[in-house]
Amino acid sequence: WRRYDIIHYHGVGPSLVAWLPRLLGSRAKIVVTFHCLDRQHEKWGGFARAMLRIGEWAALTFPHRTIAVSQTIRQYCRSVYGRDTIYIPNGGRSTRPTTSFRPSILRHFDLTPNQYVLTVTRLIPHKNIHLLIKAFRRLSTQNKLVIVGGGFHTDAYVQQLHEMAEGDSRIVFTGFQSGKDVANLFAHARLFVSPSRSEGMPIALLEAASYGLGILASDIEPHREILTGTKPAIGFLFRNDSLADLQRSLNSLMRNPRQVQRSGLRAQDRMALNFNWLTIAEQTEALYVLQLQLESKKSNSQQMERRINKKE
Repeated sequence: WRRYDIIHYHGVGPSLVAWLPRLLGSRAKIVVTFHCLDRQHEKWGGFARAMLRIGEWAALTFPHRTIAVSQTIRQYCRSVYGRDTIYIPNGGRSTRPTTSFRPSILRHFDLTPNQYVLTVTRLIPHKNIHLLIKAFRRLSTQNKLVIVGGGFHTDAYVQQLHEMAEGDSRIVFTGFQSGKDVANLFAHARLFVSPSRSEGMPIALLEAASYGLGILASDIEPHREILTGTKPAIGFLFRNDSLADLQRSLNSLMRNPRQVQRSGLRAQDRMALNFNWLTIAEQTEALYVLQLQLESKKSNSQQMERRINKKE
């Protein structure tokens, strides 16, 4: 009932109620950001998957404009629903630490800069952290594997991961981290790994790239779009869900630090150019302004039509 200009929904789940402002007669322009194909995530049951499928339709039906965060999602919306969307990606922050000392978060978990592999994610099955643990345990290395993040209604899976890592002191679970602590974990890592089976436009991977980290990721389409969508490539891919290929790729990259470093520098440059939050914010604001201008033109046109009809 308030006089908002824009109401912006994020995700296909919240889009299930994107019709509500229009039903209640709000003059606000409705925008939805389509982040990922949530119904493909293993944590959801049949009813939730059905509702999320309806949410996809709602995200493309009720808003005045829909944003797709990746070209993969944009093509999906076009081919499955016959709807055009506007591509505005997610981004990462391009910062590096200026100090050379070991931050407190690294001291707390007994980590040495540039001597650990990092993954930052929710601990849910489709993120495939169990595959990463299996592959890492087979490596002969003194480097550590640092797993940052917590579960999301997935306590049994989190417990399974801890049991898989039991007895290997190289595997470190930090739990959820934020702010300066997660920034320092990114900044001092040797390699970032994303073994996920399903993504939209993964912000953790973009963050890793913005810190100049070498990246190893499963060869799903969203990862390909970021890492190998343009030349030269800014990361490395392994066959999705392949334990053997993940192990082989990890072993190769751990033995070739210069190759990883060169890739990280290219990634940082690409992030600053194509995945910059300032540019993304400006693009989103421009979309808002465009919608308001179109509404203003429509209103002026209707007023003119009423005047003409009145004269007649």
